[in-house]
Amino acid sequence: GFSAYEEYRGFFISELVGSQKTPPPPEKRHIRHIRLHPDYRNVFFLDQLHDVESWGAMGMFQRASGAPSYVLWPEDNLADAGIANPNRGAGPTQGDQSVVPVHYPEAEGDSSGKSSVRQPSHIQSQTKARSPSDILFFQRGLAQYLLSLCRVPFPGEKGVDRIVDLTISRGPDGGPIVKEKGQTIALRDESGHDLGEDWLKEIDTERARVARILRGHPGAAEGADAAAAVLAKRKRYVARNGGPHSGPLNNIMRDTFADAVRAGPSSIIQLPKGYSHRVGYRLSSTAISDEPKKRFGDSVNPPPDKEFTPNDHR
Repeated sequence: GFSAYEEYRGFFISELVGSQKTPPPPEKRHIRHIRLHPDYRNVFFLDQLHDVESWGAMGMFQRASGAPSYVLWPEDNLADAGIANPNRGAGPTQGDQSVVPVHYPEAEGDSSGKSSVRQPSHIQSQTKARSPSDILFFQRGLAQYLLSLCRVPFPGEKGVDRIVDLTISRGPDGGPIVKEKGQTIALRDESGHDLGEDWLKEIDTERARVARILRGHPGAAEGADAAAAVLAKRKRYVARNGGPHSGPLNNIMRDTFADAVRAGPSSIIQLPKGYSHRVGYRLSSTAISDEPKKRFGDSVNPPPDKEFTPNDHR
């Protein structure tokens, strides 16, 4: 969204994304002047977190999009009210061009500007990741939302894939009755095997185990029933065909959390034990799924690499 004049005149920045593996401490960084090349799209971040998570997320953004990216830290006062080109009145310009603020929402209802980043709902709010895998997961989640601010679509509507609560009981014939929100459903594996039968066997085994431990004690039966009641409830992260898990596996915008797929309004197919999602880090050039069994289907949205648009005026 910058004019050629603005790009030639250049900008002051706090740091180049990817210039170091970790964000430099304040005493080791310096403000520098850069000029932009008219053949490249560029993105400016206002990093209000200034930590390993935000630094890694911006790096993922840059590698996925191919757009040279720059960091402005608030204390350097380089962004005027969230605008990357504060001197826009001193020459030819297309107008305001926003920086992308990276910060935590202050509260659930926070709506602090069109470019603010929301933590994904599956990331525990206001916490710091600890293990290397958690940090990578956190960074990728932030990178997804940074890309979405540049009009990159998720593969499908967010929110249609969700964690569901399942309960099981034994029917009049002794067989399993699995319910979701009071509605009876079929819970099967990909071969068509009824997983409700296996679930009941697990409950019976646990009931017997607790009964043996409590044998001879008052309330042994109640204790065994309580243990069985705990196992009679389960949660599953269920994906929908054409939802956020759909499309090419290498797409950084694709979700990778589901352990089951909805096969209809009253049927859930559980993924194989030990199933591991392939995690993508690129903006794919197609919406067609390359997942071998097409479990999640094709993306309903356009190929993400064709939608990337860091421009306030388009």
